[in-house]
Amino acid sequence: MQQHRGAEIAVAAEIPYGHYMSVLGTRFIGQNAPDVMVLDDAAVFELAEEGLLLPLDEFIRRDPTFRNTDFVPSMVSDAHLNGKQYSVPLSGSSVDLVYRSDLFESNKLSPPQTWQDVLHACAALRSQGVRYPLALEPLEPFYVINFIWQNGGQVLSDDQRTVTLATPQALAGLQFVHDLIHKYEFVDPAAVLGTKPRELWGSGSAAMLMDGSFLLWRYDEMFPHLAQKWDVVPLPAGRLAQSFFGGKHLAIKHDCRAPELAWDFVSLAASTPWQMRLTEMTGIIAANMKTLELPEFRSKFPRLSVIRASAFTGRNTPQITFFRKLWYDVFRNTVLDKVMPDPHADIPKAIAAALPAMQAIVDDHWQQRG
Repeated sequence: MQQHRGAEIAVAAEIPYGHYMSVLGTRFIGQNAPDVMVLDDAAVFELAEEGLLLPLDEFIRRDPTFRNTDFVPSMVSDAHLNGKQYSVPLSGSSVDLVYRSDLFESNKLSPPQTWQDVLHACAALRSQGVRYPLALEPLEPFYVINFIWQNGGQVLSDDQRTVTLATPQALAGLQFVHDLIHKYEFVDPAAVLGTKPRELWGSGSAAMLMDGSFLLWRYDEMFPHLAQKWDVVPLPAGRLAQSFFGGKHLAIKHDCRAPELAWDFVSLAASTPWQMRLTEMTGIIAANMKTLELPEFRSKFPRLSVIRASAFTGRNTPQITFFRKLWYDVFRNTVLDKVMPDPHADIPKAIAAALPAMQAIVDDHWQQRG
């Protein structure tokens, strides 16, 4: 508003997250959608596919201060559809490994870089009385998919027309999660009965926790008894060093009456100093990697600097409308909920049984597209 005399910004806040997209949909129908929107990765795809977002390529080309290379690669990729860019990354989150630095130091353990390191650390910590050293959420597809990626597998083929969970790579990733619970017994069985990993971490019974970085800034507040006793590293590598990285974007509606003004706002909000302020004011982690390199960022948020390392190996789930139903509904209900609590589960058999229903969702989507 200081840079553009006469411009005013009205913020539409306090929209419940669960109703956010339906509220936006209603506003698009009523032709009173906001000029600039904060959207998650999937919402960018959905609204861009419906033609409701403004392509930003020309603005980016003309803006000397904006470079896509300053942002998390996986998020820049998610901003594109059919060769056009429809959003700018605003804030990001990775999946990382939080660990008890005090226990690692007292046991002369190095921060784990691979899952073999994790297994070694678990064995060492168990010998010192930590019964279940690792906390993770084996019933949550958001976390489980990381193990599939790290073993070289994926949920869908590159053209997104075939479910590929029956490949040896995908099956081995799922088997490793199962083994952490039942073969190695490094994960508390309570995790497959509904106990949240953060509860195990907060109780002090776990020495490592697989978690999203979006909560790191609140850890000392949430677990004051563990303040200064923990640190964080990128998710340890399997065959590949890959893990989730996604977040929030800024986008402009397709029929914005002042697109140049809207772009100036988006560009400013994505700039390094404003991204720094975003983290300072809210704890939300900047998607602009230049911000993560600032000395003041490293000084104020030393643990959040891990995000930059995770950004270069990050990837996201397929941004296609049927994926949430496929992965978060059908896969969770027909596979994870059944095999993860069962010490004797036959994972290939469970996947084979689930594949027809999963593939039917994919086929139905593409048949409707002609």
